[in-house]
Amino acid sequence: MDIKKELEEYILSEEHNGALLLTGKWGCGKSYLVKSVANDFNKDKTCSISVISLFGVNTISMVHEMIKDHYLELNSGLLGNQARKVYRVLKKVSTESAKITATALPESIAASAISTGVSSAFSFNPLNFIAVKNTVGVGDKKRNFAIVFDDFERCDIAIKSLLGVINEYSENRKIKTILIADEDKITNAEYKEFKEKLVSRTIKLDPDHSQTIHQILEAYSSKDVNRDEEYSTFLLNNEACLRGAFLHSGYNNLRTFKACIFDFKRVYDAWKKSGVSMDDVETILYKFCAMEYEAKAGLYVKAPLIQFHLAVPGETDQQKDEARKRITDKYLPGTFDYITACLSSWIVEGCWEEDKFMEYIHSRYVPEEQSPEKRFVGYVFWDLNQEDIDQGMPPLVSRANQGEATVDELIALFSKVHALKHHGIPLPCEVDYNAIDCGLEMRKQRIRNGEIQPVTRRSFLEKHQLDSEAWPIYQKIEAMDDQLVAWENRRLFISFIKGDGKFSKYDFKGMYIDAFDDELLSLFVSAYQKADNGEKRELALILLGINFTDNTYSSLVDKEKTRENFNKLLVKLCPKHRTIKDQISGIITKHFEEQLKQKIVQLDMPEE
Repeated sequence: MDIKKELEEYILSEEHNGALLLTGKWGCGKSYLVKSVANDFNKDKTCSISVISLFGVNTISMVHEMIKDHYLELNSGLLGNQARKVYRVLKKVSTESAKITATALPESIAASAISTGVSSAFSFNPLNFIAVKNTVGVGDKKRNFAIVFDDFERCDIAIKSLLGVINEYSENRKIKTILIADEDKITNAEYKEFKEKLVSRTIKLDPDHSQTIHQILEAYSSKDVNRDEEYSTFLLNNEACLRGAFLHSGYNNLRTFKACIFDFKRVYDAWKKSGVSMDDVETILYKFCAMEYEAKAGLYVKAPLIQFHLAVPGETDQQKDEARKRITDKYLPGTFDYITACLSSWIVEGCWEEDKFMEYIHSRYVPEEQSPEKRFVGYVFWDLNQEDIDQGMPPLVSRANQGEATVDELIALFSKVHALKHHGIPLPCEVDYNAIDCGLEMRKQRIRNGEIQPVTRRSFLEKHQLDSEAWPIYQKIEAMDDQLVAWENRRLFISFIKGDGKFSKYDFKGMYIDAFDDELLSLFVSAYQKADNGEKRELALILLGINFTDNTYSSLVDKEKTRENFNKLLVKLCPKHRTIKDQISGIITKHFEEQLKQKIVQLDMPEE
């Protein structure tokens, strides 16, 4: 059945037997198809069609006013601006008259007697004087008028009342009326009875997605003032890729399809701007669409530990693996492997970082700029050559053991080693996870001390993508995302203790630091001993206000170190308040001692 032709014949037919209902699943293209037909009729002036969305409409008067407003708009277009000018004048006169009358009324019993009249003046609406007919225009410009009611099932008016309103236009005024709805979403018992009286024909849309997708791509226009012909051509050239991802997803949601091509434009523009060859953009486009389909379905998400991943149901690891496999098997192999966090963040959180994405493109897709080691890190496993493995992996392992590898490089190493083992490919060198763990600890300490700057992590894995021995190390890497915050806070606190005037006590309220370590203890004692009373009190209040107990930032070892050094602080400072000559200083220190003891007690309390 050619549904578009059926819609056109209904609109052009001289007979009028009732409304036509177009039904189908949400996102299957019902609205797109009907709007396309309406646009064609409105352009060639054979009929004037208004498309009205009922989504969220909750009163009958709203429906009538929307119809009248559309009707006036069509008449204004046909008759010049005369109708619109009359409407504006009437509205202005009615509004000003109501204001004048209200101002002139005396504050008396007589005033309240005519308040009803004033209220009527305020509620005057020129639309009430417009009679909606089944034609618009006059003379040579006269043509038939039709109404499309979209989102029927998402209207907030009771079904019986809504169908009564629609019947007024369809039956009583003989206006061609088309309803768009997903009947599967309508559970009201009265619907079937009233539908039979109102709807003369029902058409179910089981669309030819290939044709619809082609039409969408042909009609695509960017939101810029000028049509982006280059991007439109790119979309048409990659129609097979876009259609494949759409069909593979199984969601059949054209709204998400249109969101994909709109959202991907930023990726395309950044790629063009980078100057890197466009040869690999098609692969990224397919991955991007797959991620967006699953994200819209709530299955590709951001989680606290695994960051961006497929959130699949299941109580056991086996159940989760099976559910994950059902999703990944829909798409081409490797679709959800080695995804840069830049794309995931844009899709899931709406956060776009062009500079980081362009940096990723250069590191991944410019071979002449890369050593074998960089290719081993940046390439997808199946794109590696043997020389990339043989020459690129050993130096990376060596740097990992020495604490010189970034977390992204470690994650790439873990995933590639696991893949090599899984496919029975010999490793070119030994991989000692204990040595890598020691290297990571060294690197963490250097970052904590400010010796090296941390690099934002952009790579993420799931447990099944790496060796079991690597999983505890990967969990440490995950935890580093939060620890970086505590380490930066520590450096700020050290700057403050050393007298950096850029910081005040207000900057440290509720701050998290992983541990009150030996360096902090030494610096704090020295600063406190040299401080005047005001500075002593401020130092004490700041230290007491810092959180050293949060499990997100502080390990059991960290908490034990904090407890140990708090007790040392009591020994070093607090007894002096008993012999000190400055009585105010003694009171400050004594109060500090009492509160510090309470803070030590908190270290032993389990976190809620």
